[in-house]
Amino acid sequence: MKKQNLRYIILTTIAVAAIYLISSLFSHLALSQYEDAKYGFSFSYPQSWVMSDMSNMGSSIAIALESKDTDKLLESKALPPEYRHNFALYHFDDINSIEAQGGTGPGSRFNYKSVDEFLNDTDTMRTTNKIGDVIIDDVPAHEVIVGGNGSAYGIMAEIKNDGIYLLLFERAVDKSFLGTKEAKLIESFKFKK
Repeated sequence: MKKQNLRYIILTTIAVAAIYLISSLFSHLALSQYEDAKYGFSFSYPQSWVMSDMSNMGSSIAIALESKDTDKLLESKALPPEYRHNFALYHFDDINSIEAQGGTGPGSRFNYKSVDEFLNDTDTMRTTNKIGDVIIDDVPAHEVIVGGNGSAYGIMAEIKNDGIYLLLFERAVDKSFLGTKEAKLIESFKFKK
């Protein structure tokens, strides 16, 4: 009986220490707030990341964030160019464009009625593939892997009368590569309603 009590005390102490460590990591992360009136979203991001507003470049990308050391990493070839951004947010009017679909493959079509229909179409080879479902700001969304020059983890949400949002973490080949900074960004993401 005493061994069980000791084991319980040790495990409880370890659990409390782990919770404290995780919460202290989140509380010590210096964050900036971004709000985009044009596309209607906001989120917090690490102050150590540099933001680029890409919305006026004629692309579907609204903003991109990268580490301050990105240029050095690119110059030294330690980081491939396709992984330049830690995070990029894309906005598409609908799923029926090459950009929204992440490129094309054999049998591509552009007459989908929704993101759900596109992601569940098993007859088409594509570079955006659903790996799960998630809720972001009370909005049902899909976890996706976007391929092409590399693979990246993303979250794709379709907002009625507002289009499609793709939150793309270019340096994460899957969800397991997300760290505290990325988790905080996802947790803080809000759609204007």
